Amino acid sequence: MQKPSTTAYHLSVLLLLFVSSNLFSHQNHLTSDAALADKIYIQTDGQVYTQGQTIWFKAIVVNTDHLPSANSGVLYVDLISPTEEIVQSKIIDVIGGNGTGFFELFKNTPPGLYLIRGYTEWNKNFGEGHFYKEYIRIYPKNQESIKKQLIQNVVLEKNTDTDIFKAQLVPLQLDSLHKGSLAVHLTVDGIKDSTTLKPTRDDTYQLEYEMPKESGLLSVKLTTENGKIYSQTFQVGEGDIDLQFFPESGDLVDGLSSKVGFKAIGPDGKGVEVEGQIMDEERNVITEFKSNALGMGYFLIMASKNQKYYGKISKLINNKFVDALYPLSAVKDNGAVMSVRKKETNIELRINTVGMKSDSVALDIESRGINYINTKVKLNEDGQLFLTIPEVELPDGIVSIVLKDNNRVPMAQRLLFNEALNGRLKITVSTDKQTYAQRDRSRLKAKIEDNSGGLMEANVSVMVINKNEMGQIQQNRHNLLSYMLVGSELTGHIENPAAYFNADNNDRFSDLDVLMLTQGWSTYNYKPMQLPPLKFQPENSLKISGTITGGLGRNKPLEGIQLTLTTLSDSPFFDMVESDSLGRFSTSLPNTYDGATMVIMKTGKKDKAKTFNLDLDQNTIPSVRFEHKREIEKVDSVVYQLLVKHQERTMIEYAFDSTLRDLGEFVIEDYYMSPLREEVIKKHGKPDVFVDGDELRQKKLKWSDRFGSVIKYRYSPEMFHTEFHITPAESPYKGKALDFIRTAGEEATLYLVDGILVLPIDYDLVPNIPISEVKSFEIIRQPGSFTKSLLELFPYVFKNPYKIYSYLSIYTYAGLGINGVTKAKGIYKEEVPTFSPQREFYVPKYEVLTNEDWIRPDYRALVHWVPSQNTDVLGEVETAFYNADKLGEMMVVVEAISLDGRIGYQEYTYEVEKRNR
Repeated sequence: MQKPSTTAYHLSVLLLLFVSSNLFSHQNHLTSDAALADKIYIQTDGQVYTQGQTIWFKAIVVNTDHLPSANSGVLYVDLISPTEEIVQSKIIDVIGGNGTGFFELFKNTPPGLYLIRGYTEWNKNFGEGHFYKEYIRIYPKNQESIKKQLIQNVVLEKNTDTDIFKAQLVPLQLDSLHKGSLAVHLTVDGIKDSTTLKPTRDDTYQLEYEMPKESGLLSVKLTTENGKIYSQTFQVGEGDIDLQFFPESGDLVDGLSSKVGFKAIGPDGKGVEVEGQIMDEERNVITEFKSNALGMGYFLIMASKNQKYYGKISKLINNKFVDALYPLSAVKDNGAVMSVRKKETNIELRINTVGMKSDSVALDIESRGINYINTKVKLNEDGQLFLTIPEVELPDGIVSIVLKDNNRVPMAQRLLFNEALNGRLKITVSTDKQTYAQRDRSRLKAKIEDNSGGLMEANVSVMVINKNEMGQIQQNRHNLLSYMLVGSELTGHIENPAAYFNADNNDRFSDLDVLMLTQGWSTYNYKPMQLPPLKFQPENSLKISGTITGGLGRNKPLEGIQLTLTTLSDSPFFDMVESDSLGRFSTSLPNTYDGATMVIMKTGKKDKAKTFNLDLDQNTIPSVRFEHKREIEKVDSVVYQLLVKHQERTMIEYAFDSTLRDLGEFVIEDYYMSPLREEVIKKHGKPDVFVDGDELRQKKLKWSDRFGSVIKYRYSPEMFHTEFHITPAESPYKGKALDFIRTAGEEATLYLVDGILVLPIDYDLVPNIPISEVKSFEIIRQPGSFTKSLLELFPYVFKNPYKIYSYLSIYTYAGLGINGVTKAKGIYKEEVPTFSPQREFYVPKYEVLTNEDWIRPDYRALVHWVPSQNTDVLGEVETAFYNADKLGEMMVVVEAISLDGRIGYQEYTYEVEKRNR
């Protein structure tokens, strides 16, 4: 590259003065509608869990300046299974941009890769690129549970010309009601295929699939007869390496020197460390390249329009030879090359062009959809420009630099990471001692300051983990700094993101710049765009809204209908609303955390309509996009050690604590013995399972409030440990349908509503009972009266053919049986959304230790967790806790966000030694 001329130098000085004195003096303007979106960050206490554990999390919802969001006070956090189902969903109360929550894993939660997804109603306007996503893994609680995998006994048979993938499929682990053929969809290195398998005698399915030699990835997707889906991806071979090239500013231009970023990606989607050469068409070596550990790097090349260029990998980290050529982009005759770099506290831009002598060009510098510099400059007589911009004039994080021609058509663009430490917090962590004995009490203090030492008001989270077991995992995942400054702005998976902000990593600046060159080349979340009218409105609080219709067709919007809204919960609420000209009404709800039923009554005397329809609005649930490619990740030694420790702790907990019970098991608790219930028990027996109506309503689906839907999707047979199924089945007797009676497998269920046996003609009414009308329901297993009831309903059966049977007994508020489940005119009883309950993290207390206390070992890997604590007047937070029995280093992880949008992250370690008892 040529040395900039004296004219170019003077131009840079003038531009620098102009930028400093003028451009930053006016209000920056919006260039991307995505700048209006919330930023969402969720800190979980880990990434590896076993069945029965609790997933703790802290959520932060801010705007693009990292200030508490003015748009959203409600956050939805979903736990999504490998079958792409939302298995748990939490509504988090966000106060001052912060909220907390947890997911309780059952002991029989299916193991596998799970997705934690966080979004606000407002962010649904901007697409899933602005949702928070983190993948975690749930492993079996013990080695015996591994036998219950859906795809078992996997074997890859290698032959001369082809490879054969063999596996045993067990769809009954996914769908206990599946029978008959199984649809299997297969994808080999992007090429799709499908087959249908017949069951064997033991209800398993044998898959044998022939693939081309040296295939890389095989995805197997099972679809049961009832629509249940499971997908898993296998790395069946080494596969091909994908080597991609990214010219620094977009194009290679004839006669101009360019920096070119590259990234080598393996079949599992991860970076692969490589070495290689860049060659021309005659196979002359132009230059060599070598990647970092994540497969990324750059090289310099003086391109010619008369040549084509190729990359060739000469060496992989495992020394495997790759005989393939990877083309670079074509060289343009004319254009611009923009080189950008950080030098000390400045950003330097060097622009070289072909065919653009003394032309005027426009320069746009933006960050997160906000324009900071928008100016026109003139190239010198050689078509060059050199300028310097102080880093303090731009925000901390990713900066987009775009060079445009005189018609404002982009010619060159580049992402750069601008480290402006004045936008960060300084966190100082200390403990009252540096070394503790087992079960000693630690007192920890964190002081929060700005970069110049001024005290700051901030919200702080403190997590203490066993460094040996969880430290490396913490280093390989996002933290508050890496996510807010990089992860939230680049789409796609970023490997080892925390390493880019680790002060001990000497290569972090160069690695971060290469990340901007490669992954940031085309995946920036804040590209200029124009959205259609915003469909989803800000949600600062929970609301209830809907439409009132009536008239002859019962669908005409009714204006002026007065309603009284009252909650039936521990948090009483009362409001009066009136429908507008479109029949619409809306009101905010109180911040309740325990579930609530709302009674809505028509109260206005002037209302002409005696009856009306009430249609409450339901939030639409975003579709699930699950990256199954991540499932091929191998369990490394660090994760395996943590998994083993988790399993050991689980066994110890259940061995020593007799008060613990299976979270998937429902038990009968004390309940009101009404005359009707007493009569049912006397006639049919005591219930084995009891579910209160309030609990049923807490499990209401977003898309349905009908009893059958909630039972099917929220109370699985595995959770009940019962033979109860809610699915239609054909009777083997005279071809008559016995809806909701399970006839296959020698099991059956009959139905009681308010003690009255439901007739077969009314079976279709059972699943359609509104859950707002259900006071409770029970399951009575193996009742002595079952045969009599069965013969009463189906006299043609002659005898009871079932070995396993039960009653589903439902009690309604009306108390009049299935035909009495009706709503009074003008009165509606509906479930309303409430915030998910909060729970305090339990820490054992060892104030006075006795010999008996040591009988039960304490092997906690998560030693302490304080997700949300505000600093005091000294800018400090303090916390105290008792250490566990594990020896060695404990890692303290502190994350903080201030009221003015500064963020900080800090780690600290201390020692735990063996106690002399």
